[in-house]
Amino acid sequence: MAAMFPVGFRFRPTDEELMRSYLYPKVTGTQTQGDDLVPKHDIPGHDLYAPNTEPSKIWNQFGGKNLEEKQEELELLFFTRLKKVSSTGSRIKRTIGGGCWKGDASGKSAKNVLETKSKTMKRIGFKKTFHYKNDQSKDSNSWILHELSLDESFLRHAKRLKTSKLILRVLENLKIYNSKTTI
Repeated sequence: MAAMFPVGFRFRPTDEELMRSYLYPKVTGTQTQGDDLVPKHDIPGHDLYAPNTEPSKIWNQFGGKNLEEKQEELELLFFTRLKKVSSTGSRIKRTIGGGCWKGDASGKSAKNVLETKSKTMKRIGFKKTFHYKNDQSKDSNSWILHELSLDESFLRHAKRLKTSKLILRVLENLKIYNSKTTI
C-alpha cells in the first residue's frame, strides 16, 4: 500500500537522509527510528544495467512522465545491485542499453557524504556521478546517475548484512530539465 503524504509534501531528502533512512535499512535488513510514525517513500528495486533498456524507457516505466507534467524535481530513485565486469575482477560493469554510464569524476575519488547529527563529522558513504554516453542515441549526455554507497566503517556496527552490493541511484532527465529552465 502506498504511503499517504500530507498535501504539499515534497520528497527531497539529502544524500545523508537517503543513506541513513533508506539505504542502510535496506542493506542491513533493519528499521530506522520513527519508521512507524512517518510514511516512507516507496523506492523500487530495478536493474539499471539491463542490456536492452535505455534510460528513457526506465524513465517512462517508473513515472518520469508524471514528474514532467507536475513540473516537480525530475529525478527517480532506485535500489540496484552492482555487477562486476568479471567474477574475479573489481571493475564495475556500467553498461545500459546501447551505451554506458560514464564517470564524471575521471580519476577523482567520490564525494564524501558526512554525518551531520554527531558533533564530529564522520563519513557514512560516497556519492559518484555518471552521465549516459551513447554516440548512436539522441539521448546521449541527457541523463545523469548519482550512485550512493555506504562506507564500510559505517556498516561495521550492523549485526547482519543482507548485501553490501546494494546501492541507491538517482536518475535525472537533463533534456527535460534544461528545456524547463531555458527562457
